[in-house]
Amino acid sequence: MADGQKIEGGEITPAHWQNWPGLLKWSMQYQDGTANSSLEAMSKEKKEWLQKVMKELSHSEVDVIGDAMKVLVKYSDLYFEPTVPDKVLAELSSVQMNETKKALERILSVVDNVDNANDLIPLGTLEMLIGLLRSKYSEVQSLAAQVIGEAAQNNPTVQAYLMDKGGLTSLIHLLQSDSAECATSALTAISSFIRSNLAGTLIFTEINGWFKVAECIEAHKQNDRLVKKGVFLIDCVAGQNPAIVQSFHNIRIVELLVELATEPERDIFIKEMCFTTLAAISGAPAGASLIRRQPDLTKILTAARVEYNEMSTEDQDSHRELSEALPIILRAYLSKE
Repeated sequence: MADGQKIEGGEITPAHWQNWPGLLKWSMQYQDGTANSSLEAMSKEKKEWLQKVMKELSHSEVDVIGDAMKVLVKYSDLYFEPTVPDKVLAELSSVQMNETKKALERILSVVDNVDNANDLIPLGTLEMLIGLLRSKYSEVQSLAAQVIGEAAQNNPTVQAYLMDKGGLTSLIHLLQSDSAECATSALTAISSFIRSNLAGTLIFTEINGWFKVAECIEAHKQNDRLVKKGVFLIDCVAGQNPAIVQSFHNIRIVELLVELATEPERDIFIKEMCFTTLAAISGAPAGASLIRRQPDLTKILTAARVEYNEMSTEDQDSHRELSEALPIILRAYLSKE
């Protein structure tokens, strides 16, 4: 249907079915009062057609995953280091790498739909994605982690599969990557996996996940995006499951947050995140003792208050959570054993 072309009598024919913008325009025209409407009850033929279109649309997204899988399978031997000593495998060419990245991006584009995410399991795609977390190519690892994170968000089916197949362990291993992009993707996927997932949080804690998170942030302190992801993860879990804070006692999490919050050149939003996370930790049963271990914290909190007071009114409004966090931390610091 050409732009501006009319559909006589409000009728739509098979020739117009593939023109979605035109179909939307036609549909809105007969609902928004801009044209006289002579709508009647939908005929059986139109009902059947709409049902067919919806079915084919859903099927096409499964096809997207299937087509992408063909690419990943085709190059599967090239993604990993050789398992046999002295065996040399070919490297991915730039064309093959581009095909691989496009395949993973296509899967990523459809797994925000829960049904599509669940389809990754019977199609064998999720198992392959878990394997790709161990690829020798950081670009492949990063994209695989992004797909897993998107599929796992608020999805108990995918979360359970990941726990059963070692997906969480592989994501934790990826936190040690030298690539900040790769480690950031892993943090994002872990966050999607354990937030609002008590079982996943407990398993993550048991397999020393928090130590790896702290190491990851420490190793990539100059990457603001990664630091934000890491601090956000700690903040969410400390707020949702305060008992988990007990596991922070032998890990440099609180110390790291204080260091980040006091770095002169650190982004103010990251400083605010660190202080609000410290406030969340302060409210946990074991949190106050962690806060009291920090040297010179009164001086640090006073300096943060001065910095806040010197902000413009507009900036103070933007960082009000910082102002609210400071007295909470101070009360925990001054509290008795």
